Amino acid sequence: GVRHCMIHEKTGIITIQHEEEVSDAIVKLAASETMRRQMGDAGRAFVLNKYSRERLASDMRALYVRLLSFNH
Repeated sequence: GVRHCMIHEKTGIITIQHEEEVSDAIVKLAASETMRRQMGDAGRAFVLNKYSRERLASDMRALYVRLLSFNH
């Protein structure tokens, strides 16, 4: 879910679907352009690092190597 793709208060604000909590997060972000920009930049860097083609290919290769080593 979203919690695995986000770091609370760094790349976004994670809320439990309570209306007050969600509205507080929206107001907090609306009030601070700096916070929005920092979270946006951090979120982009997080996704590019964690989900880049190179990272996914490397992780997939490591998985195959690990799985193939079980047969020997």
